[in-house]
Amino acid sequence: MVSLHLQINLDLLDHWRSEMDDNRKGEIAYAFLKHRLKESDGGMSIGNNLRRQIGNIAKQTGVPFEEALEFATGMAMEILAEVSDPKKPATPDELEGHWGHGGH
Repeated sequence: MVSLHLQINLDLLDHWRSEMDDNRKGEIAYAFLKHRLKESDGGMSIGNNLRRQIGNIAKQTGVPFEEALEFATGMAMEILAEVSDPKKPATPDELEGHWGHGGH
């Protein structure tokens, strides 16, 4: 039974690696993260230690601090825009002024 379960998981992993491109994986990861942050505090609190939290996450993930800070700021702006009008998710064009880079 264990080998069947492992084989199914390996087949799914092979499919995931070969069929889903990195851009799509990133889009899905972004959607999951945004959902998690909207539904709970996501383990981060907004306050004086937010920069330190972002710095710690950047260090742990190998993402440069400046990019992590830009990402977190953009994510927060998107969430705030969506919370203010939950019927209409924010689009990158609407957030261009907040991101400063056309949403990316």
